[in-house]
Amino acid sequence: MQIKDIIRAQPSLIVDIDRAIKDSLDNVYWYSEKPQEPDFVASLIIDFTKGFYHILRNYFPNNKFGVTGVFTHQKPIVDIGLGKNPELGDLLLVYIHEDMAGKKTFNSILLQAKLSADQKARVASADIHQLELYEKWPDFTYKRAGHLNGVSRKISPKSITDGAQYLLIDDRPISRLTSPAVFPMGTATPNRLLVVNNNFAIEIVEFLKLKSGRTFDEDPLTTTDEWSKMIWDLLEITKAQTKRSNYRGAFDRQSIHGQFSQMFSSPNQQSSFLGAGFMAGTGKGNPDDLPEANDDSGAISILLIESIDQEGEERGQY
Repeated sequence: MQIKDIIRAQPSLIVDIDRAIKDSLDNVYWYSEKPQEPDFVASLIIDFTKGFYHILRNYFPNNKFGVTGVFTHQKPIVDIGLGKNPELGDLLLVYIHEDMAGKKTFNSILLQAKLSADQKARVASADIHQLELYEKWPDFTYKRAGHLNGVSRKISPKSITDGAQYLLIDDRPISRLTSPAVFPMGTATPNRLLVVNNNFAIEIVEFLKLKSGRTFDEDPLTTTDEWSKMIWDLLEITKAQTKRSNYRGAFDRQSIHGQFSQMFSSPNQQSSFLGAGFMAGTGKGNPDDLPEANDDSGAISILLIESIDQEGEERGQY
């Protein structure tokens, strides 16, 4: 899926992704009259992923895709020295692309979700610590991140990054969003007054084009980039979350589509780019060696998109 192909398909691609987002969010109101922020995140993970996978496969038949979603109520908490500890985010988007030469690119966006019936919202005084994290990236220590508790990270530069944004969610029923200019989800740059910059469908397309988000390194063991280490941290603790003894199962909280998107699945299944044996903390062996998460795991909901460029693939062959 080359950038030029995404640009060529962009107008109609955005329309179809936007429709898939709306369809998934429409399901929220079947389950709750007054849905909360986690309900909307869950709908993206459980309902949007399948439609999104088929959209990608339809638009880019010369690629193989995997789209995986993992939903969790847990959120990673960090100590930034303000007395009140912010979340790292509510949702992590990861995109991994391999071109025909085998070169891999890794992209990421951390999103902090916030309900708002308007396309702007003011960050409350009680949430300034969250804004401080996304605006200034002070050095932090994991406070609720399972076995990573006590590990410190020093993200740089100490400024706003495209890799961390707010996600404003219009919590009104989709049927009430009658104007094309009004959409249910949009991204906003961290600021005391949050103003939507992009429809979330546009943000996703820009993310796939690498025009949005922040790239990270492939190897968590050799990288010196603290952002890369943090992203691999989050992937690791969420992978651990999926093997909890009281985990409710794939039907409830996982949605996996495609031949190779198995990062969060059994090691006996076909592995993704990240490898069924991925273990970010050690770079080793067997996923069964991952520490089993507990209710203090701090796992984050993840939407993982994987793409492999291929020549000569015909639509519908995979």
